Amino acid sequence: MTTGLAAGLVAVGACLTHAEPPDDGQVWIADPVVDAVVGRVGSGTFTEGIGVLEAIVAAEPDDDQARFALGLVRAIRGFEILGQAGYRYGMSKNLARLSGPFFPLAAAVPENPAPEPVRLEDLRTAVLAAMAEAKAADAALAGIDGDFALRADIFALRLDLNGDGAAGEYESLGAMLRRGRIMVRGEGRDVLTELPVDFDRGDAEWLRGYCHLTMAAGEVMLAHDPTELFHRAGHVLFPENVTPYGYLKTGRSPFQRESGFLGVDPIDLVSMIHLIDFPVSEPERMGRAREHLLEAIGHSRAMWAHYDAETDDSDEWVPNPKQTAAFPRAVMDDDMRSVWLRFLDDAEAVLEGRVLVPFWRGTGERGLNARRVFTEPKGFDMILWVQGTAAEPYLEHGDQLDTRIWRDLERVFDERTFRHMFWLN
Repeated sequence: MTTGLAAGLVAVGACLTHAEPPDDGQVWIADPVVDAVVGRVGSGTFTEGIGVLEAIVAAEPDDDQARFALGLVRAIRGFEILGQAGYRYGMSKNLARLSGPFFPLAAAVPENPAPEPVRLEDLRTAVLAAMAEAKAADAALAGIDGDFALRADIFALRLDLNGDGAAGEYESLGAMLRRGRIMVRGEGRDVLTELPVDFDRGDAEWLRGYCHLTMAAGEVMLAHDPTELFHRAGHVLFPENVTPYGYLKTGRSPFQRESGFLGVDPIDLVSMIHLIDFPVSEPERMGRAREHLLEAIGHSRAMWAHYDAETDDSDEWVPNPKQTAAFPRAVMDDDMRSVWLRFLDDAEAVLEGRVLVPFWRGTGERGLNARRVFTEPKGFDMILWVQGTAAEPYLEHGDQLDTRIWRDLERVFDERTFRHMFWLN
């Protein structure tokens, strides 16, 4: 697909400020769309790439390839904003230690030697900015109505995580994945240096689903008020949090600070868990979160309609059972596909309140109405939810979810269900 005269003009302008192409011995041909995605424009930042792609889409609204590229870059820019906030306020170090076993990529984020003071409102601003990028990405993708193809090496994507205005090779996705020891081994256990993907129409629906998941998560966070946790235990993650309890960060403490996990007093970690008790400050956001989750389910179904119709087989982001994935050793068979689609049906039924979630306490006569959790929010107390009493307002008699769906997910995905959920959304 060509980008026409407008793309040619943009390409000329882009090449005037173009980052140097990699010296890998290969012939490099400028492509304004691909170059904007993989950081070969200006200093390599997503902000510069967005500018190039917006110009192309403005000049040629029917250029679906450029629309997808713009949606992709804007969606990733949202995560970059959160990463920059984490770096600016010194969250990277402790977050990596806390989440390392679950999210190894956190360990690849650079550590800030001089974190800035942070207020809760600063974090809310970052979440709102990330949500705005997801919304803008979804708007760009919504205009796609035909087939397209975009081949890009996702290892070459660059995130300006330290916010210095330049995206270097150290900040490429491939470099971060290698530091985090994620998806770096190919056949023969060789270290992967590139991961080309041929994005197509189905991937636009996949990405729209992720945009709505991002907005749903943001709405849930902003619906609740974590002020007490931030003031009383925020220093566990943000060493310079602005708090009326400044003495928590200096001087004496009940236990030896040096021997504490993360370099903080163990009692502060206990307090942080105890303070995961958030009142609802903006209840309407919970309703919007539920709507975004339902939208994500719709886009996940739509992506499979497109994937099922594909007959090619070339480095697929998510393959149908007859295709090959770009990811090494990734497989999608008929059983996986059918179980995943069943899961989507069940998730929709739960969010709409047509079936109840089995309650984890008592005799099992009543189930949890998840729809009302979103439409009638009453705050979130993690300990009481695990214990069960926080669920009491939402317990009803009625048809309950068949829990065999989770067993089937564990079976077809080889007990790596959560990892595949991140892939399939």
